[in-house]
Amino acid sequence: MTETVFRESRRRRRAQLAAARQGRDEALSPMELRLTGDVGPLMLLNAALPVIPFRGRMAELTALGGWDGADAHAGMLVIGPAGVGKSRLAYRHGLALPQEWARGELRPGHGGQIVRLAHEAGDPTLIVVDDGGASADLTPLMSALAEHDGTPLIQALVVARSAQAVRALIGPQLSERHRHILDQAEAAGMLLSPSGNC
Repeated sequence: MTETVFRESRRRRRAQLAAARQGRDEALSPMELRLTGDVGPLMLLNAALPVIPFRGRMAELTALGGWDGADAHAGMLVIGPAGVGKSRLAYRHGLALPQEWARGELRPGHGGQIVRLAHEAGDPTLIVVDDGGASADLTPLMSALAEHDGTPLIQALVVARSAQAVRALIGPQLSERHRHILDQAEAAGMLLSPSGNC
C-alpha cells in the first residue's frame, strides 16, 4: 500500500513538472540560430539570423557570463541606441548558457506567469525581454521576480534603448516593496555604444 502511494505521488509530481516545463516553454520563444531561405533586408537585423558573424562585445559577453552565479541578482538592463547589437548580445548570452538552463525571449502576454512556471519547472531560466521600454509584460515579470525566493535561479535580461524609458514604464506601477528589483537591474546594467561589432 505504501509503495502504491509513493508511486502515485511520483507520477503526479512528474506530470506537474512536465506541465510546468511545457507552460514555461510556451511562454518563451526558443533561442536558436536559424537561417531561412527568404532573408530580406530587414531580416538582417534579427538577432537569431547568423548572417553576419558575431564579433566584438567579448567584454560584455564575459560580464553576462559571470551573471549566472547563485548570488546573482534577478534582473539586468542592456541599454543602448538602436542597431548597436543589444538583442544580438542578449541572444548570444542565452546560447552560451549551460545546457541545463531554459532560455528564451518572453512572448507577449506571459509576463505575469513566467516566473511561477519557471519556478515550478525547477530549471535555472533566462528570460529575455526585448524592447523592454515598451513591454506591457515587464511590470508583472519584475514584480514576480521580486517575490521569487531565488531557487531555481530565474533572471530577466531587459533590452531597451534607455533606462529612463524602462523606469517610466514600470516604476510607477511597481509596489514599494518591488522597486528594489528595478534599482538592482539598472545598477547592474550595461550601456552599449556603437563601438562594438555584433
